[in-house]
Amino acid sequence: MIPTQIRVGEPERPAASAPLAGSGPTGREVCETSRFGSVEVDAGSVLTFPDGLIGLPGARYALLCTDRRSPFYWLQSLEDARLALPVTDPHSFFRDFVVELDDEESRRLGYDGESAVDVLVTVTATAQSATVNLKAPILVREQQAHQVLNRAPGVQMKAPLPGVGVRAAQPGAVPRAAQPGVGANGRH
Repeated sequence: MIPTQIRVGEPERPAASAPLAGSGPTGREVCETSRFGSVEVDAGSVLTFPDGLIGLPGARYALLCTDRRSPFYWLQSLEDARLALPVTDPHSFFRDFVVELDDEESRRLGYDGESAVDVLVTVTATAQSATVNLKAPILVREQQAHQVLNRAPGVQMKAPLPGVGVRAAQPGAVPRAAQPGVGANGRH
């Protein structure tokens, strides 16, 4: 999974990639967004959701990174310029986080417990706080993404993010970690 690095305020410039895990195909496509304007998206940043996202239209999204120091990304719809969700790797905030699937869902998705799978969760931010949905994480393998029901005990739909304040400088900004410099999967 490779997020496309974009420069906020300069979306017409070519974007550089910052890999999270593995590598994807080469190539780029232009994505129109309401938040960032036209963005060149690396092919490795494009995720396909065969079953869609819960409650949202579309099946193709790009993972965009606006700040390499931040653990937050944007999951931008390639089919609706107005639709972008802030996401993060839950392990950046919850070291003991696990995803448990029932056997039927594991078989349906082809997860064998041995293959590497990236995990993202959606972020909800207000002026006072930020929460993540640990109950319905997004599992990504080989650019195929599935939002699943996490059967692990005690996971919350609105889990408060520890040590996170909200950036008020930009409307609709993603929350910024209190300790900048740590990226998804612990990378800088």
